[in-house]
Amino acid sequence: MSFRTSSHLTVLFCLIFISSVVFGQEEQARKWVDKTGKHELQAKFLDLDGDTVLLEMEGGKRMKIKLDQLSFDDQKYAITARTKMVASGDSSPFKSVGDSPMPTTPEKTSSGDEAKVINVRWTNARVMNPLLAPEEWSLEPDPAPATEAIESNAIPLPVKRDFFEGLSGTTADAGAGLVCVAHTLDHGGQKNTRVEVVDLKAGKVVRQAILDNLWAPLAVSDEGNTVVMRSNTFGFGGKERLAIWQMNADRTATPLRGWICGQPQARGGSAKDINWGAMVEGNRLVTLTGDGRLTIWDSEAGEPKAYMDMGSNAHATVSPGGKYILCGVGSALVVIEPARLRLVASLNIPEAEDQSAKVSVSPDGTRFAFGFGSNTHVYDFASARRLHEVVGISTFGDLAWADENHLLVGTGSSRSLINLEAGFLVWTYSGMS
Repeated sequence: MSFRTSSHLTVLFCLIFISSVVFGQEEQARKWVDKTGKHELQAKFLDLDGDTVLLEMEGGKRMKIKLDQLSFDDQKYAITARTKMVASGDSSPFKSVGDSPMPTTPEKTSSGDEAKVINVRWTNARVMNPLLAPEEWSLEPDPAPATEAIESNAIPLPVKRDFFEGLSGTTADAGAGLVCVAHTLDHGGQKNTRVEVVDLKAGKVVRQAILDNLWAPLAVSDEGNTVVMRSNTFGFGGKERLAIWQMNADRTATPLRGWICGQPQARGGSAKDINWGAMVEGNRLVTLTGDGRLTIWDSEAGEPKAYMDMGSNAHATVSPGGKYILCGVGSALVVIEPARLRLVASLNIPEAEDQSAKVSVSPDGTRFAFGFGSNTHVYDFASARRLHEVVGISTFGDLAWADENHLLVGTGSSRSLINLEAGFLVWTYSGMS
């Protein structure tokens, strides 16, 4: 199996999460428009059969049209209507010829009891000290893998199994055009996770399974048949376990191996919890635990190859191509090359002293942003020369690049989009996340 970094996804995608609702009333005639906007038709929706929409006009005459020939709004309407029919058991007697556009939830739960649990040995791991990172800075930009354009479209997922089922996380492989989506259910004696791997190019779910216990995704392989998951149980210590699952074609999953990421002597509370993780160059996995320990793992053996203790306020990210790990450590930015397990550069930023820092790299790998307090500095990646400075916008929450010139700053309920070249705030959103 092979993985790529998931720090950036260079395509726009829309996953529709549709809960089970009763579809009790008959469909009414409405206007349907083709994707060119030149042709329209007044008709009633009957069914979505594979990639074909079945409509009924006044007088009873029926017509078929390919889903991708309709306008985006009408495609979304057809998918939603079909989903409600499936959820209510009111689906049409017409039988699908090809793949169903609305995948169903697997019935069998895959247990993790047979997983190989690895006893982690830290004694052979290389110790990295951020204070010993070279002060000179001369790095080659590490852009995201080249990808073919993917048309924005709605991709349906299986209907919600239960009112109490909720999204636990998503992760993406930008180069392969794959997204892993996970929902957890912890209610009424049930404690499991529904996982789907979505192929954005094909526009459909290609792997799915229900895993025993509660998990959140960290990475998905290029082939879409392997996922890296982190335990996602409420409370201190509930996020300390890491597991690698094989996603099978028969809608089951096989646990391959798992281990506890935190060091044995870590103090209580959330010290061992995995706060962040990603795949990096060399098919290695990097994690950051609550006590500030950044660890580079051999993902095949579950063996720590190197670690660096940075403190509880530390933050880390991966360059788009997976070649570098950038770490915010106090008032310094430290860069690691995981394939060679070595520190390669550092940058001192005195204004960030005693503040929780965030760092993020642009999709093309040419710039990085370093945020602390209500300040964000943007630097040239190759030389660490400061290019822009944004003042007065809190960096609490996310620090992410919308594209090479726009930076998204804030939390789910309060976000700001900044145009860096023009030096102004495009918009601010405050409300529901």
